Amino acid sequence: MSYQCSHCGNTHDELPRYFMWRAPETDQGRVIDVVEDSKSMCSAADSQFFVQCEIELPLAEAEGDPLGCICWVEVSQPDYQRLIHFRENEDALPDYADWVEGKLANPVQGIAQSYGTPVKFKVIKGDPTPYIKWVAPGTAVAAILASGVSIDFWHDVAAGRLRPVSN
Repeated sequence: MSYQCSHCGNTHDELPRYFMWRAPETDQGRVIDVVEDSKSMCSAADSQFFVQCEIELPLAEAEGDPLGCICWVEVSQPDYQRLIHFRENEDALPDYADWVEGKLANPVQGIAQSYGTPVKFKVIKGDPTPYIKWVAPGTAVAAILASGVSIDFWHDVAAGRLRPVSN
């Protein structure tokens, strides 16, 4: 359904609610050369290990589903190996009880100083893209999660005006 946007005055069919990073990056914004080990897991030759995760940005001014940012989280090699084993055998294993720690390997769309933010995520059977459930307090990402994002923020990210900002 098309609508007249009160923010910019243009007519939009629909603003996207999900923003995705296709590959992990360096803090300089360069894509890291990786080998895909599964749909949402990859590793780099220099012993870096990544899991694709989703972080939800709540809307502050409106009701409805949050914005989803699908990005990469760098994890330790032991955690990565445990996750690979779990994903290959999840039907026969109990639920994954531990949260996994890592750091964002992409900036969150529109949030300055978000690259490298420490996070934790919960692994759920059958869901290849875990949700980030904890973000280090005192970070820009934690502040946005606490306050929510505005409709203007959403519009600007969707229009490409708020590009990710690295450290």
